[in-house]
Amino acid sequence: MNRSTIIGLLLAGCTANPSRLEEISQEQAVVQEMSVEVSEPERAAMPPAPPLPARLANVATSAPDGIDAALWRDIGWFPADVVEISSGVGRDNTPLARWAEDSIVREFPACGPLVAAIDRIYTVKQGESQQVANVVFGSMTREQERGCLQALLPGLGMTGVQHEEATVLAREQAMVARAGWWKHGDGAVVVIEGDVPLERWSGGSLNPELLSLLAVIDPSLGMWMASTHDYGSFFTEVASSGLTLATALPAVGGEPVLLLRIGLRFASAREAEQAERGAAKFAASAPSSDGSGLTFSFRADGSWLRVEMRADLGEANAQKFVAWSEEMLANMRARAER
Repeated sequence: MNRSTIIGLLLAGCTANPSRLEEISQEQAVVQEMSVEVSEPERAAMPPAPPLPARLANVATSAPDGIDAALWRDIGWFPADVVEISSGVGRDNTPLARWAEDSIVREFPACGPLVAAIDRIYTVKQGESQQVANVVFGSMTREQERGCLQALLPGLGMTGVQHEEATVLAREQAMVARAGWWKHGDGAVVVIEGDVPLERWSGGSLNPELLSLLAVIDPSLGMWMASTHDYGSFFTEVASSGLTLATALPAVGGEPVLLLRIGLRFASAREAEQAERGAAKFAASAPSSDGSGLTFSFRADGSWLRVEMRADLGEANAQKFVAWSEEMLANMRARAER
């Protein structure tokens, strides 16, 4: 079983609403309303890109108490309706970049310089429906983007055009995705439009509740997440007001054990204790008693519930773990749709 597949399933289960870059729009009117002409595949050449605008992604305010200054420079301009942010420290903890290396660059080497210039990626969810976008930071250039797209788009039967600061990708006159480019320090930031229109990225002030969670995240394990979404109801049957998550991926060549630390915040210490009992009930549904290597520990800590999960991702356990993860993800989606 591929290690990245297993980890991807787990992280998808924790975030519950994966990005759908190829399902943004099914109607031809989307591109037409933008008043841009979409080329035919045999005329896929794109015009030179304009200089990167600096109007959006620059943060002039000091970081709030408890927030790392470098993190604040990255996220301090995010929209006010953001409810969840996840990211990773270093290339090994940036699954989207690793996926691009393994999948896109392998088939389209011209995309190598663009992907190699990616430094960090934030996956962001907005609003009650948790619409998703990916925000990419690094030394990427529009010239690298052009070189990649010239090779990539014809092979996918897609076309691309430039519309102000956005690159628009389309298939059969229907928009597939947009990527907005802005200057950020000495590099660039690219917002890859998932479910969220780029027009919603007009800057703002992040929710104080989310900021309070970002102030206590632990990035030392490698990958982290902070969210004001109620994950507690699904896992503990008690509504939560916030979640922090940190995880360490198994080292290549090392023991195939994944460590996941979760903090769920509740309205009171009493509710945290109630959630502890609910979490134990949830853990009983996990494949831990049949030798599959999945174990949990729980501890109520004031208004928080501290959870630690260890998963042995060795070949003997992987199939059972994946089956359980897929079932959990399906149940979470079904609950969200009610």
